[in-house]
Parts: sequence; C-alpha cells; structure tokens
Amino acid sequence: MKSPNRFSAWWDQLDALPIITNIRQTAEKFQRGRNIKNAGVMAKGYTESKKEQLAYRLDALTSAIIKKLLHQPTAYLRNLKDPSELESVKKMFNLGEPPHQHESRNQTRAR
Repeated sequence: MKSPNRFSAWWDQLDALPIITNIRQTAEKFQRGRNIKNAGVMAKGYTESKKEQLAYRLDALTSAIIKKLLHQPTAYLRNLKDPSELESVKKMFNLGEPPHQHESRNQTRAR
C-alpha cells in the first residue's frame, strides 16, 4: 500500500510549489538582467556571431549555476511538513504571495 503514502507526500509538497516557483523566477529574472548587462560589456568589439555565442554561453553557465544553487533548497522545501516553515522561507526571500496562490492544501484536507 505505497500508493496512499505517495499521494500524501505529493499532496503535502503542493504548498511549497508556489514558493519554489517564485524563488526560481526571481533568480532567473536576476540572471537575465545581469547577463544582458554583462554580455554587452564583455562583447565590445565582437562580431554579431561572436556576441550571440557569448550570450548563449553566458546564459548556459549562469543557468547551470542557478540550478545547482537552488537544487538543495528546493528539495528541502518540497519535503517540509510544517507549513509555518514556508512562511519563514517567504520572509527570508522577501516573497509576497504568488499571483495564483490557492488556499493551503492542509486547510483543504482538514475539511
């Protein structure tokens, strides 16, 4: 009877998904802004083809760094059992409510 346990684990992690999405979107937005700014400075005097190559490589490098940095915190958030810890994470990352925040899955289950 692993199925009910897997469903319960999946259900519990749903509260963390909007926060995880928000953290990742914030990191990606920061990444894009920095890449645009720095690629322009780094590519002075380059041909258009070389500028595109540099932008592609810079994007690949910074994307890999962001994914590596966020992997462990994301896994931790998915496994949280206490919803109050999610509130602490939101404060730590200065996150408001995600645009499509639904009522807590734990509140729904309690009904």
